[in-house]
Amino acid sequence: MKKSTLRRFVSIILALTMMLSLMIPAVTASAASSEKDARDFFKYVGDEGKNALEVLNKAKGVKSGSTSATNLTNMYAALELAEQVNTYRKQEGKSALKVSHTGMAMAMANADWSASQSNLKHSGQFGLDSYGYGYSTRGENLAWAKNAAKAAKAWYAEKQNLSNGKETGHYENMVNSKFTECGVGLSKINYASHSNNYTYCQVYQDTSKKENGTYSVSNYKKKLKAYMDSVGVSTSFQDNASMQKDGLEYKVTNTSKKYVTVVRATSSTSIKKILVPDTVTLNGTTYTVTAIGASAFENYNNVPTLAIYAEHLTSVGKNAIKGMKSDLEIKVPKSKGDDYKKLFCNSKTGWKSTMKYTPVKWK
Repeated sequence: MKKSTLRRFVSIILALTMMLSLMIPAVTASAASSEKDARDFFKYVGDEGKNALEVLNKAKGVKSGSTSATNLTNMYAALELAEQVNTYRKQEGKSALKVSHTGMAMAMANADWSASQSNLKHSGQFGLDSYGYGYSTRGENLAWAKNAAKAAKAWYAEKQNLSNGKETGHYENMVNSKFTECGVGLSKINYASHSNNYTYCQVYQDTSKKENGTYSVSNYKKKLKAYMDSVGVSTSFQDNASMQKDGLEYKVTNTSKKYVTVVRATSSTSIKKILVPDTVTLNGTTYTVTAIGASAFENYNNVPTLAIYAEHLTSVGKNAIKGMKSDLEIKVPKSKGDDYKKLFCNSKTGWKSTMKYTPVKWK
C-alpha cells in the first residue's frame, strides 16, 4: 500500500473514531435522563438531600418505574395532597405544614410498600426516629383514593366522629399543632387491584435540627420542577382513569399485565368509523385491550361498521352497542368468531337481530 493511500486510510479511521466517541455519550445521556427519579433529585440538592437518599436506599418496599411513588411526575403530583391538607389546617386555625426531603422519602417508601399489599396498612418501618434524625413526634395517614382532594376530604370527614367514639386518627394527624413538617407520596402500584385508586401517604413530624431541606409547599414544588425541567421530565400527571388516543378513551385495569378497557368513543356521534385495536400505546407504554366498557359506543348511530381488531377481549359491557345502527356490522377476528359472538350478540349489549356479525381475517 502506498504511503499516501495509507495516510488517507488512517485519517478515515481516526475521523470515524472521533464521530463514534461523540455519538455514544449523547445516546447514553439521553437514556439516563429518562430514568431519573426521586433518588436523583435528592443527589441533585446535595447535602440537604442526604438523609432522604439514605431512607430510599434502606427502606423496604421502595420501587422504581412509572408506577412508583419515586417517579418524579408522581412525586410532583403528590404535593397536591400537602396543599389540600394545609387548606384544612387553615380552616382549623393551624399553621401550614412545610415539606421536608426526609419526609418525602419516608412517604414515598411507605406509599410503595402499602400499595403492594392487598389491604391498606402501615409498614411501621420508621418508628418514632428510626434513623436518628432528631424527630420527637411523628404520624402517618394512608388512603386509597382517586385523587389528593378525595384523600384529604376523607381524612377530614373524621372530625364528625369526635362526638361518637369512631375513628378520628386521620383527622387528628391533619390538624395536630405539634406537627410542623410533612412528606407525601403517591403510588400507582396495583392501581386496578385497589378499585382504580392510587395509594396516598402523608407522614407528619416535628422540626428536626438535622433536617436542612425544608420548604413551603409552593417553594418545594418550584425546586422540584426546576430539576425536572433540567432533565426533561414533565410535571403533567397522567391519570390512569382517562387516557385517550385515536378517538377512544381507555382505562388501565391492570398495570403489571398492561391491560386496558375501552371506556368510550370520544369523537362526536356523527363519526362513520370505530376501530378497536388489539394493542394501544399510551404515554410510551403499550397495553393490550381486554374489554369494552358499559355504554362505550351507545347511540353512535351513524357508524356502519364496528371493526374489532382486538384479539384478547374477555368482556363487552352493558349497552356497549345500544342505539347504534339497526344494520350495524360488527367485524371481529376470524379466530375469535365463536367466542366473541357470545360477548356481542346478546340483549345485554344492545344487540339487535337486524345487526350483522362477521368474523374476518384481518390483514
